[in-house]
Amino acid sequence: MSKCAPVRTPKTLSALAAVSILVIGQPQPQTPPPAFDVVSIKPNTSSGDLIVLGGPELAHGRFVARNIPVRNLVQFAYNVQNFLISGGPGWIGSDHFDIEAKADGPLTVEQARVLVRTMLEDRFRLQVSRQSANKPVYALVVNKKGAKLTLSADQTPAVLGPPAEGAPRREGLPRGMSRVGPGQFHSFARPISSLAQALAAQLQRPVLDRTELKGLYDIDLTWTPDQVPPDLPADIRPDPAGPSLFTALVEQLGLKLESTTGIVEVVVIEKVEKPTAN
Repeated sequence: MSKCAPVRTPKTLSALAAVSILVIGQPQPQTPPPAFDVVSIKPNTSSGDLIVLGGPELAHGRFVARNIPVRNLVQFAYNVQNFLISGGPGWIGSDHFDIEAKADGPLTVEQARVLVRTMLEDRFRLQVSRQSANKPVYALVVNKKGAKLTLSADQTPAVLGPPAEGAPRREGLPRGMSRVGPGQFHSFARPISSLAQALAAQLQRPVLDRTELKGLYDIDLTWTPDQVPPDLPADIRPDPAGPSLFTALVEQLGLKLESTTGIVEVVVIEKVEKPTAN
């Protein structure tokens, strides 16, 4: 004997529809954003210089920042130049903090950025929006006579963390690091984009890498800044008769900066509060 299919009355169909709507419309559990396991935030009222500890600490799952303003934390978290951050109260640049945070394993810089964003949202109630704007920029390009750059002998990406004992250094730098000082930029096995970022910080204007140069480079660039701190030690004081930054780029690296406009991302601080207690 064949079995008959069940008869679905309008009442039964209505009940099934209600169940379907209930299941489809039910909120799904959301995965919380990645966060540090432990975070300590304390005000710093000293007059010391800004100190941020990075690479070696991240290799051990630690993010440590001393005497740092919230504005600089936003700059790191969103990988944006300071001058491309707008909004927010004055204290985000004047109040300084000591921060120690611990994750459950080694961190890359990009992973640390994500965790610091979560920390800012949780402890500082930070809310931001990202907006695109057409702004004056510099384009970093190769000069017509060609680049004068030295490819690093080792083109493998640098490993984050403390350098091994006896590891090679140049200008006191381990591989994968850059140093910027008054009138100087040095790098060891770094991409051209690192130079563009350093130039942007010096010029307070976005610098777009349009060189199309690939690979890792050892770079030494020296110039005479328009303004030099009067208390700068003599051994690192730039030569007063040296070239300007624009001239040094052409003469020493075969690169130049062209003034133009371009679309850049601006981070707008919509809301921020003094940090919650530990």
